[in-house]
Amino acid sequence: NWGSYDYDMHPEEPFSNPLLESQYNDMTVKQSDLYGSFGAVVKPLSWLSFTSANTFTLSNNNQNDYYDMRTLGGNGPLNRYSNGQISISDMRETTFLTSNILRAQYSWNGHSLSGLVGQEWYERHSRGTTSRMYDQTVPGERNFGGVSKAGSKTDSGSLPTGGTEYDKASFSFFSEAHYSYLSRYMLSASVRADKSTNFGRNNRTGVFYSVGGAWLISGEEFMKDQK
Repeated sequence: NWGSYDYDMHPEEPFSNPLLESQYNDMTVKQSDLYGSFGAVVKPLSWLSFTSANTFTLSNNNQNDYYDMRTLGGNGPLNRYSNGQISISDMRETTFLTSNILRAQYSWNGHSLSGLVGQEWYERHSRGTTSRMYDQTVPGERNFGGVSKAGSKTDSGSLPTGGTEYDKASFSFFSEAHYSYLSRYMLSASVRADKSTNFGRNNRTGVFYSVGGAWLISGEEFMKDQK
């Protein structure tokens, strides 16, 4: 029966008419995003430089799920004949990241010394709400003004409106240094400290370090005749 929402093949599990479902039911998503970035490079001395990079994002998302009372998706046995239903969700998210690094590189009389110190800060905040209603009073009205009951008939214990909110953040400090003589004898060291919400609640901070050394033996005089 192409004029109704089922084929009446089985009264408990009817088959929907996809043409009718697509005519009345829909899911509308609206998304807006704002991105910004700025940075700078400053070189006060020939061997010293400072770099800063920063980004910011703002995202807004709205989703409207509408199931009309004249369709099986909006008024069938699987949703307990809810007589139409609508769900509206809103999500807002902001992020910010800044990275700042001071670099140095200096050479004299066969010696070479380089290194950096830096800092990074990242922050993310998200907040969203979802509202549900059913039992249409005005078929085709795709907002809460056309329905009369809050919540979900399928799950009578659910709240008509729910929401989520969370924050994530991290702060890092890092540095490293490298020394070499005649490009043959080399030493290096680094240290990094991170504090993040991704770490365990009772141990938010981690410190990581390394040291190393190298000898380029092929650069020695006694190795030049070696093959």
